[in-house]
Amino acid sequence: MRDIILRRSFKDRDYVGSNVKDLALKTARKFKGKVIDINRYNVYRVVTWDNNFIDFTELDENIISDLYKRDFTINAIAWSLKEGIVDPLHGIDDIRKNTVRHIHDNSLADDPLRCIRAFRIAAQLNFNIEKNTLLSIKKHSKHLNSVASERITEELIKLLNIHKVTELLYSMLKHNVLHELLPLTKRNIIDNINAVRGFDKFILSVATKKINKILRIKLKLLSYTENTRQDILCNLTLSSRILRRINIIHSALRMSRGRLTQNKLYNILRLSEENADVAALLLSFVKKKKNLDYLVSADKLNKILNRRNGVSGNDIQKIGNLAPGRKIGVIKEEMYRQMFLGNLRRKDEIRKFIKANLT
Repeated sequence: MRDIILRRSFKDRDYVGSNVKDLALKTARKFKGKVIDINRYNVYRVVTWDNNFIDFTELDENIISDLYKRDFTINAIAWSLKEGIVDPLHGIDDIRKNTVRHIHDNSLADDPLRCIRAFRIAAQLNFNIEKNTLLSIKKHSKHLNSVASERITEELIKLLNIHKVTELLYSMLKHNVLHELLPLTKRNIIDNINAVRGFDKFILSVATKKINKILRIKLKLLSYTENTRQDILCNLTLSSRILRRINIIHSALRMSRGRLTQNKLYNILRLSEENADVAALLLSFVKKKKNLDYLVSADKLNKILNRRNGVSGNDIQKIGNLAPGRKIGVIKEEMYRQMFLGNLRRKDEIRKFIKANLT
């Protein structure tokens, strides 16, 4: 209801009623989706084929008691066919006042993740968080460590996708929320927020469309620490694939210190594998390069590794009359490096290089 009142577009829908499990199953079949049983909230979530959410909540008593269990007054508005708009907590008034207000102090105690969500919603809607709600956030944010890490991760990803995210992060720092999420010194957190701000400005200057990859970089920048044994991201639940990609970004940051030669650039991009463009984007930011030279280099390496007219491992075996083994991989890797550095361009040069490296 909140987004309808604000005339904002929305994808997710929330219904309450009786026997909602059967309704959720029928809806999933109709929209070719799947049903997730969220036991904690007695909710059946339908995830549609195009990744939209439709939540069905079993009504315990009546709609009023259900709305009192919500997080903020602006999210505690319902509509029914019989009664029309149901707004016992004056959420519409708070929408008009541009205010995020908790329903009661236990709203945040019941689910400390709402301490983060308050800031995200305020930033998304350009609202202010009401004074008593901020006091409650300070009080209950210390319990964020009791929240499942995958829920925190999901909320952080949403948060980092918000325009002017650095203002939001500073506000979260001021009210003790970031300290609970990131066990770093205040100075370290401020430096990281400034890095996120600088990266946002950089992205605007290069006008890249790699949005999902940008979010991963922001997450790493926010959690970065020089202490390589202290990886803050281990506290978050990410897929092994995303975690590996983010850790590659961390490695790129460490390797880029000092003068960045073409040889060092090759090492960074090669280490990054299929994420070479992400590493190149981050290097451009760290090295304050407003052109896209590093992205061009990443594309060059990608073409070298995937070229069809190049020399394969089988070709190396035939040229040197070698059996399969580690030496072929070593020769091939050095061949890629020399091609990247511009020392090998033609096929005959590559064959000569291979022969010279057989001994």
